Amino acid sequence: MSRDLEKSNNLGRYIEITFKVLEIIISVGLLIMIITSFSNVLIRYTNYIPGWSETIFGSVLMKLTGKNAEIARIGFIYLVYLGSIIAARDNKHLMIDTLLMRVPPMVQKIIYVIIQLIIMVLMGVLAAGAWSIATKNINDFWVATQFPVFMIHIMGVVLGVALIIISIANLFRLFVYKESVSKLFTGGDSEEEWEGVNVE
Repeated sequence: MSRDLEKSNNLGRYIEITFKVLEIIISVGLLIMIITSFSNVLIRYTNYIPGWSETIFGSVLMKLTGKNAEIARIGFIYLVYLGSIIAARDNKHLMIDTLLMRVPPMVQKIIYVIIQLIIMVLMGVLAAGAWSIATKNINDFWVATQFPVFMIHIMGVVLGVALIIISIANLFRLFVYKESVSKLFTGGDSEEEWEGVNVE
């Protein structure tokens, strides 16, 4: 979604704030992953120190080993889902634009529309499947942290719905705001490369 368009109205400001919050959550999650993973490594090495596990600090760390592993997994899962939403918004996912760069503008629009429709269909399947699994596991919890399994699978619904909205917004920008496919597809970062390609 175009940040220039987002900032032009009140709704856009709320969207911008929402994505800033997501970036903060991802940063905190990454920090937690690093801390928990490092502490697990530390615990494994300190196990070889005679009498270490019998100390108060050592016994506490030993009890945290299982929880640390699960916390790191939870952080990684949320990081992937939320990061995918931000990447989709900024058009930062891996892409191959070789074909689009070499076809006329009208064909570019057709291909871009097809791409967005495919994304919406696949994300709809993802959201429906994730919701089905989430509801089946609504009473299940992870062993060490007692984190609800539902909260893991529901992120698939969040990702699917978010990407559908982003795709709809991209199509809106294409047909209503008349933005070029090159800007939509690359986020405006590589428009010079597109302009350098002669299409007859």
